[in-house]
Amino acid sequence: MRILRINDYLGEPGGAEAYISQISRLLTSEGHPQKVFTISNVMSLVKYTPLPWEEVYPLGGLSARRIFEDMVDDPALTRRLREVVEEFEPDIIHLHHFDNLFAPVSHFLVESSLPVVMTAHDAKLFCPISTLTLPNGRDCEGGILPRCQFTGCSVGLNLSYKLYQIRSFNEEVHPHVKLFLAPSKSTTALLEKHGFSPAQRLPSFIREPNPLPSLSQAEPRGAPVIGVLTRLHFHKGVQTVLEAFAKVQRSLPSARLVIAGRGPYENSLKRRAEELHLEGAVEFPGWIEGDEKEEFFRRVHVLTVPSIAYENFPLVSMEAMSRCKPVLGSRNGGIPDLVVDGETGALLPPADVDAWAAAMLDVLGKPALLKRWGLAGRARYEAHFRPHNHLNGLLGVYSSILKGSGSS
Repeated sequence: MRILRINDYLGEPGGAEAYISQISRLLTSEGHPQKVFTISNVMSLVKYTPLPWEEVYPLGGLSARRIFEDMVDDPALTRRLREVVEEFEPDIIHLHHFDNLFAPVSHFLVESSLPVVMTAHDAKLFCPISTLTLPNGRDCEGGILPRCQFTGCSVGLNLSYKLYQIRSFNEEVHPHVKLFLAPSKSTTALLEKHGFSPAQRLPSFIREPNPLPSLSQAEPRGAPVIGVLTRLHFHKGVQTVLEAFAKVQRSLPSARLVIAGRGPYENSLKRRAEELHLEGAVEFPGWIEGDEKEEFFRRVHVLTVPSIAYENFPLVSMEAMSRCKPVLGSRNGGIPDLVVDGETGALLPPADVDAWAAAMLDVLGKPALLKRWGLAGRARYEAHFRPHNHLNGLLGVYSSILKGSGSS
């Protein structure tokens, strides 16, 4: 079968782009040609290398672009999408992010008559800011409704735009979506709750190291190291780990914290580390990949995923599990799909500094527990989250939809 993927993004490529790259390569290697059509701001492509079969439709610069442009027809985009269908002859369209120029994309999807599958990579279909967290820290039930204006959420003046967008989606695109896919149980349930059905869970996967690291990596070595690997945004909750680590350090001076990643909250975290007098005990290596990432996982005794806002399915948890490392994660969103409390790691209340400090101090003092959790995580990864698990599930979805639509 032939799959046309449509995606958009502004800013640095993230988890959705990594997923599209990986699944496209896997499907292509299995004899299923891909065409990826990406709508993006050209300024965001400086560090982005398109796939061999990817076409980027550029938006204007951020300074020149206005939201209303998403809500009106773009004849050039419509014409190009029609040409792509004629040239590539796809059997199915897989829709990923849906923001930039959503009106002409909606019209194209309606007129194409091809079956559509959509993956929810985040919570934006049912939360305008995708965090499902109110300003007071309480969880939100979701739903893009006028009441969002009165919750204090940062959606602010963009609410009218989001309301128009979701109405447009529900009226035009939704009837043509044969299935909504989500990697976690929680996101699948929320899709169904808010009317995006039918929805099906299909756990995602990572680009795993080749070969997988030896099981001996589960054996803790050297000074105890706590790891964080994420984008450094406030809602990722890294501040919780930093504050908790300050408490750990007082009882375990040899402990170290490595915070790997980049983002707008990086400088604030560095300043806070200085205020807590953690110089020399906290490292900020920036964004890591390749050999640097492998060295990071060799060093860490436990990985932390401390998100304080909704997490769909953090892939870094799978990266740790594949490398025999236990995970301490927030009891939040899709994290419990990955981390089995008391078996492959521990689930903790978001933003509870004392709970995180106690958990970190406890596991770092129990090498046998760290090893057991690491090996259990690796076994769980191999049983449920290898790339072929996702590939086979996705091919099954496509085949079922094409049979149901009468396509071969």
